[in-house]
Amino acid sequence: NLNRADNCWDNIRLATRSQNIANSPIRTDNTSGVKGVCWCKHARKWVVAITKDGRTRHLGYFDEDKLADASAAYTRAANEHHGKFARME
Repeated sequence: NLNRADNCWDNIRLATRSQNIANSPIRTDNTSGVKGVCWCKHARKWVVAITKDGRTRHLGYFDEDKLADASAAYTRAANEHHGKFARME
């Protein structure tokens, strides 16, 4: 239920470190508002990446007005790579 104070056995599941990280919320210093998406000043585009097992996979660059497409790319990759541990927000 994502409530850190609710540690009853029904709310706890076994997970590897990588799965736990995948299930973490969006970082507080994220400026795009989308997990896995950040702004590349040099290219003037959104860049999307996902990390699994300590390895970062680049998912592509998206034009300035294509933030929704960048978000969709991360969502697809998160579902594929993280499965039930995927968390988009």
